[in-house]
Amino acid sequence: MIFCSHPFCWSSTNTGLAVREPGEAAFEVRAWEVVSRGATWDVAATRITDRMPVAQVGCFAGQRPCAVYFYDGAECLRSHEENSLARSRPRGYSCEEIGGAFWGGDGVFPAMRRLSPLRPMFVSPWGTGCSRYVSTLVTGEGILAAWEQGQADGSQPLVGHFLPMEQVEQILSGC
Repeated sequence: MIFCSHPFCWSSTNTGLAVREPGEAAFEVRAWEVVSRGATWDVAATRITDRMPVAQVGCFAGQRPCAVYFYDGAECLRSHEENSLARSRPRGYSCEEIGGAFWGGDGVFPAMRRLSPLRPMFVSPWGTGCSRYVSTLVTGEGILAAWEQGQADGSQPLVGHFLPMEQVEQILSGC
């Protein structure tokens, strides 16, 4: 079980791992930080929200099973006050939770490789840029994805998209 913890306060987030062995009633925490927080845009928070198995089609046919792990990241979760004598500049992504990804082979879990080391992969073009809480459902029919996305009016509703498996196969046959 992958879980989130806030070791200092709500504005710092880790991803932990707990395991329950067959026949056991309780989970045992194996790691409080199964992936490290990032070095740039995601230094304050790295919170895995979803594991999406990669379809075993196209260039992944016959390969060992692997997955994409979506996560929310943030540099900090509050605005930084600028020095009034300093030059004013935008803070970029610093104060909003936005999306990144890892990938990893099932046989080497929990080892994962960060796909978004220097900048986020998922930023809404509207509002604060919020794009977080990714959740996917993979079936034989396709992939259903849902996430929270900032809008021009400042709201952050859940949005979704369905990608039919035929399109998944088409995309993965081109790698």
